[in-house]
Amino acid sequence: MEDQDLPRESVSFGGLARASLAVVAFCGGIALTLALMDRVHLDLDAFPVIFAGVTVLVLCYFRPSWFWDNWRGALLLRQRWGDSVAASVYILLGVALLGVGGSRELLSAVDLKTCRALLGAAQNQHQRVRALRTVPRPEIPSMLRFLAPYHPRTCEQYIPSGVR
Repeated sequence: MEDQDLPRESVSFGGLARASLAVVAFCGGIALTLALMDRVHLDLDAFPVIFAGVTVLVLCYFRPSWFWDNWRGALLLRQRWGDSVAASVYILLGVALLGVGGSRELLSAVDLKTCRALLGAAQNQHQRVRALRTVPRPEIPSMLRFLAPYHPRTCEQYIPSGVR
């Protein structure tokens, strides 16, 4: 087979630059989100769920061709029920993921408040040690842990989150 018989796909510099920018933005988004979650002391177990929800919503909004036109899931929904139904499904999925992640964050905030109250009420070292060893929430509802495991934390583990 000669070189002339092979189809040649040309890659434009603009397309390569856009793809590189998308990868840098994606990695930067992850780094920024992790830094923000660490700064405001959010639950890192909820991060994948929140990030997945944001990613689905962003993909649904911008509709990049590699996702909207080439990914089998999106293509199947679009062919079977149309663009508006497919977009609605992805919006509902993104909002549901954000709701699950946000609910986990709210539960973590309630646990933090409980730990602050326990430590504030401690009158001696013994009570303080008991408060530090307390697990404010041993379990969460199963629907909140279907995508990310739940790791119960003691009040002592909440200390970096601003309990003192």
